[in-house]
Amino acid sequence: MAKLRLVLSFIALSTLVMSSTAAAAHPSVVLDPAGDIGSTTPSYYDIVKAKIHATGGQSEDYKAIVFSMNLAVPIPELSSDTFFAANWLLDTNSARPGFEYNVIVRWCTTVTHPRCQPGPAHWEGALNDFTAGGIQTYVSKFEIDGDTVQLWLDPERIGSPSEFNWQGATRSRGAQPVPEDDTDIASFRR
Repeated sequence: MAKLRLVLSFIALSTLVMSSTAAAAHPSVVLDPAGDIGSTTPSYYDIVKAKIHATGGQSEDYKAIVFSMNLAVPIPELSSDTFFAANWLLDTNSARPGFEYNVIVRWCTTVTHPRCQPGPAHWEGALNDFTAGGIQTYVSKFEIDGDTVQLWLDPERIGSPSEFNWQGATRSRGAQPVPEDDTDIASFRR
């Protein structure tokens, strides 16, 4: 009987450890229907999944918040006169109306977007802080791989919130008021 209690205790403890490990990251995922973009919009602007998750351990010492977006088709080789942006709009302060930050991965030149870094057409990561008058800073860790766009951001750059609401969007023009595609608003908690 003591052996049975020991086995049951081990199973209960293992289940508790496994469930707390799985809950540590709290990913937030939004699925978006394919084909919900304008008929003349290229399919690589069509979001099918957007996700935010934190990296790091159970100590809640998160090293990065990872923003990712899957598109309906791989992004082709883009011309220098094309603008593409994957955006994650963040509402980190529910007492304030609107979004406080815009996390961006974009293909641009200063001709297609005046806030793009100078030089020939290129990919870049950026963060707009609307609480500070739209100040833009650049993010160096991002990746474009076929139909997937990802960016890693230090949580301190957005005030290290423990939770926030967000919305994914794609744009074909800089500061485009109506995106080519957007997701429903979701919540993220770390």
